[in-house]
Amino acid sequence: MCGHGPTSPAWNALGDAGQTFADLQRVEQEAPQEFRRPSLRALTAGLLYGPIRVEGAREFAARTGALAG
Repeated sequence: MCGHGPTSPAWNALGDAGQTFADLQRVEQEAPQEFRRPSLRALTAGLLYGPIRVEGAREFAARTGALAG
């Protein structure tokens, strides 16, 4: 990740679910081990319950371990 951490928490704080999801997908590609962090799993799961539907979020959450089962 070029020495930079994920920007998804910042995008999430701004209420931009699309950018949050795009960054989480980038993290999955570049540093999948980051999804061991509870904060990223919680952020991913949070996309499922937000006011904006994010296409592919449920599958992504299951794939990265943010959903049990």
